[in-house]
Amino acid sequence: MKPQHSSLLLLAIMLLTFRSVWGQLDYRINSYQPTDYNSAPQVRAIAQDSNSLFYFALKTGVLVFDGERWDIIGIGDEQAVWSLNYDGGRIYVGTDNDFGFLQASDTLPAEFVSLAPDSIVGQIERILFDTKGVGYFQ
Repeated sequence: MKPQHSSLLLLAIMLLTFRSVWGQLDYRINSYQPTDYNSAPQVRAIAQDSNSLFYFALKTGVLVFDGERWDIIGIGDEQAVWSLNYDGGRIYVGTDNDFGFLQASDTLPAEFVSLAPDSIVGQIERILFDTKGVGYFQ
């Protein structure tokens, strides 16, 4: 067999193999509307914890999705949430005028625990952690 033909044959076998592998993958993609979760339409940030729960930063608080059910966690005086980050087993939250984390609760999916001093801190749009686990709320 000529080198050209063997290369074409190899390419054809690879394409057929990849096609059969891709055909076996079954990804389920869902699209949700604000009417599905009864809250604000604009999502400002997304985080996922180690239990595969998804957290969405909204104008109305933090929306939590477990794959079947939606729950909203209100933050303080109905503050808009701008940023989320998962680090060290916690979901950290940045709002209009506060920052903190979500603490698991027996009665609710979680509740917000503030880390901010009593003074006004301004809008927290980014939460970053360095390699040593030190958090920066910006």
